[in-house]
Amino acid sequence: MSTKVKRIIIASVIAAVVIVIASIAVRACRENRLLEEGSVDVKAVIEKVERRHHEERYQRIRHRVHRQPAYTSYTIYFAYTVDGVEYHDDFTTRKGMLRSLYKGDSIIITYAIKDPAVTRVDTKRIKRRGLPVFTDLSLIHISEPTRPY
Repeated sequence: MSTKVKRIIIASVIAAVVIVIASIAVRACRENRLLEEGSVDVKAVIEKVERRHHEERYQRIRHRVHRQPAYTSYTIYFAYTVDGVEYHDDFTTRKGMLRSLYKGDSIIITYAIKDPAVTRVDTKRIKRRGLPVFTDLSLIHISEPTRPY
């Protein structure tokens, strides 16, 4: 391959990455705008709860080793009905789960009036028997006790 072809390929890959990032940003702004223009709270029924544990790992960045601690992420799939139409959606969080959620439990979600497929879930409002399900911290890190020297 010639140098010119390599440069064209690299420029194309960079342009594709920029386009993907820009489209994600535009979508997030659109959803936020729709929710700010008008939104309604509704009860949604949990269809499935998935738990994924990620082990601790180390990553080398510019001659330095960075530790990425272990964490657990939860994906909650839910369904809700608006004007007789049933919608299905999900959300993922890395916040610690204090109480288990099960299929059939209900949670409060917020959807946009103009587009009911646009939802937002506030983990602080998810409760089971009146008690919060998730912690306020996204990651809980318990440090080891320090040793005197």
